[in-house]
Amino acid sequence: MGHFKLSNRWILTTIGIILTGSTLLFFQNCGKGFKAIEATTQQASSVYEVPQIFLTTPLADLTKNRTLVINFSVSIDPRLGMSAATCQLNSNPPVDCTGLTTTFSGLADGAYALKINATDTLKQSAAEFVKSFQVDGTPPEIVVSKSPSPVSALVTDSFTFTVSDNYSGSIDIKVECSLDGAAFATCKSPAEVKSLAAGNHQFQIRATDKAGNVSANFTHSWKIDLTAPVLNIVTKPGAIEKVKNANFTFNGTDDGNAITEFECRIDSGSWGACTSPKDYSDLADGIHVFELRGKDGNGIWSSPVSYSWRIDTVAPTINIVSKPTDPTTSTSASFTFNITEGGSGIQSVECKLDAGAFAACTSNSTQSYAGPLAVGAHSFTVRATDKAGNSQEASYAWNISEPVPPPPPPPVNWTVPTITFVEGSGSTYDLKTTLPKDGSGNLLVKAGGSFAVDGSGAGLPSGMTLSTAGVLSVGTAVVGDTNNVIFSYTEP
Repeated sequence: MGHFKLSNRWILTTIGIILTGSTLLFFQNCGKGFKAIEATTQQASSVYEVPQIFLTTPLADLTKNRTLVINFSVSIDPRLGMSAATCQLNSNPPVDCTGLTTTFSGLADGAYALKINATDTLKQSAAEFVKSFQVDGTPPEIVVSKSPSPVSALVTDSFTFTVSDNYSGSIDIKVECSLDGAAFATCKSPAEVKSLAAGNHQFQIRATDKAGNVSANFTHSWKIDLTAPVLNIVTKPGAIEKVKNANFTFNGTDDGNAITEFECRIDSGSWGACTSPKDYSDLADGIHVFELRGKDGNGIWSSPVSYSWRIDTVAPTINIVSKPTDPTTSTSASFTFNITEGGSGIQSVECKLDAGAFAACTSNSTQSYAGPLAVGAHSFTVRATDKAGNSQEASYAWNISEPVPPPPPPPVNWTVPTITFVEGSGSTYDLKTTLPKDGSGNLLVKAGGSFAVDGSGAGLPSGMTLSTAGVLSVGTAVVGDTNNVIFSYTEP
């Protein structure tokens, strides 16, 4: 045993070799002490294990963390200790990490290389530890280009969207959707929603990139309104009008709430905003259609309601075709006439004579008066009214004159073929004749007529009835008179 002093430090050792730092000393006993006989410096690797560096906290190739805590260990020969360790990101200055840990904060997205170096007390350096990795702390971005309207009547709808990421692009991005609070499930664009009930709905989309960044949820809320507004046209023209103006009043409700936004149009024109009342003027004759639609507070339009009516401002035309001559002695009158109506149709046809009241005619084309009409001036008027209330009249005036009495009829003469002598007094006898009859057995003479025999007037015998009698006493004759007797009869 002996003591050896090195660098003002005494070391108790045996004869042989000692190591201090990186220096090997060879010595021998020199009587009063030890004498170093050789001093050399050699690489520790020829005698000691070289340090090795290991990460104790895994570092992924891709991380979303912008703050990294690096933990590592250094394997050193147990006879030695660690002298120093440094950690470095990319080309930034190395930092001391002899404590086997360090933290890097505020890392931007991008590519990094972690370098760790360590030396032992023999100044042996470990092989440099290098780990490349990517920092992606930016979540994916969701851009929705199509979604349901805030208020909709569609029970099937869809969402169209794109998802992008600064590192992953659109690859390796997990997209999930949720409807009305249901669990998120994988989805893709376009994402369709079906069989939706009336009411409020909410749809969410989220995306997760390869680094694990989760996007902010895209959230869209909307309402399905399946109740159409109810509209009511309150006042309107009649079905047929003879004026060119029209006035409408209207209202509407939806779920009990009043509708305040309306649009109107007439005769298939353009829709335009309107309020009640709505007036139209200077409309043409013919059929017109008014349409109304309303929008509720949710922006849903009702189906249009409509009303149609006819405008007819033209009265019928009348032409009297046949009528009595003027003047005439006829005490009766007949008329025929034509009525033309090209609009709403005929409502009534009325006639009147002279200053009398109008009354329904015999028909829509004839009128007769049996009379007897008085001698003098007369007028006939026919009035036609269409269904819109337009009226037109046509008149005719004529005169009835006293009739000229007909000449008396000529006497009706018969030569009596047979003379019947009826006994009488003296030498005279009654002369009788058989009166003529028609084919039906009726007498051809009338009461009130006058008779003559050979020019001597004679009336009907007292008490004789012409309807039943056929024998007439026409005078007297003497016995032996063989002359023909001329019998005359004059109608009354």
